[in-house]
Amino acid sequence: MKCCVKESFLPGICAVMHTFGSKLNFHPHIHILLTLGGMGNDNNFDPSAKLRTSFNTWKNCSYFPEKILKTEFKRLLLKSLRQMAKEKLLNIPDCIKRIWWQKHKINNFYLLSKKLWEMIWYVYIGERLDNAQYTTRYIGRYAKRPCLSETKIDYYNKEKQIVIFTYKDKIAGVNEQITLSVEEFIGRMIRHIPEKNFRLIRYYGLYANAVKNKLLPILIGQITILFGIAKLKFSPKQQPSNWRERIMQSTGEDPLVCPYCKVRMELVEIGYRARDGTFKICPIFQL
Repeated sequence: MKCCVKESFLPGICAVMHTFGSKLNFHPHIHILLTLGGMGNDNNFDPSAKLRTSFNTWKNCSYFPEKILKTEFKRLLLKSLRQMAKEKLLNIPDCIKRIWWQKHKINNFYLLSKKLWEMIWYVYIGERLDNAQYTTRYIGRYAKRPCLSETKIDYYNKEKQIVIFTYKDKIAGVNEQITLSVEEFIGRMIRHIPEKNFRLIRYYGLYANAVKNKLLPILIGQITILFGIAKLKFSPKQQPSNWRERIMQSTGEDPLVCPYCKVRMELVEIGYRARDGTFKICPIFQL
């Protein structure tokens, strides 16, 4: 935020937390979207103030302190971990300590933190987004859906109690298969279920609830100045009227068209198995 103080503006920040990798492994990381600039005014302001109502313009920021952020991220994280270890709030399993000893002949966290400081690791800084809509959809869907889609499950054997699913190896750039026992597969799935009321998405700066409603009229005016007459639609899109349209909107495919011969099928009836185990027929509505 130091660059924001120097340029006298309040940026918009959206942070989305993901806990899983492509193998369903525990890989917690945070995606952060940051505006190139923010709301400001001609006079300096105090960024620590709870609410600023004197914003009157949008200020661009053509640079980002990448090197400073990488160094500060490493320093603050190690400082926090050291403090937690000192206060005995950091519970480190023995299996992790054995890895420390095997790699570095170290079993003390303070000595390990010095070793970590010498290593090259930092937050990844991506390029400026050319397609913000695609990026927000990509990041947002991982916060609102399970960590593995059903289509990636290739095989399940009840007798052998195994599950095989496909994942993409991002280093090699190819799809691979992994075989797990049913218990391990379920264990990998459920550990990514967040606690009740745990927020995976956080908003800061001009996106914060405390200020965004008051800044909205100013932002609309700035959009109009920069891009001409802005057509802002606040009414929701027309909702699908039936089952077929909902499926098409969700998957992009017509459920009544055969995926093999591409011929439209006639819907005869809809059946489902009830919770009591009986098979029931659902009445057919106009599609």
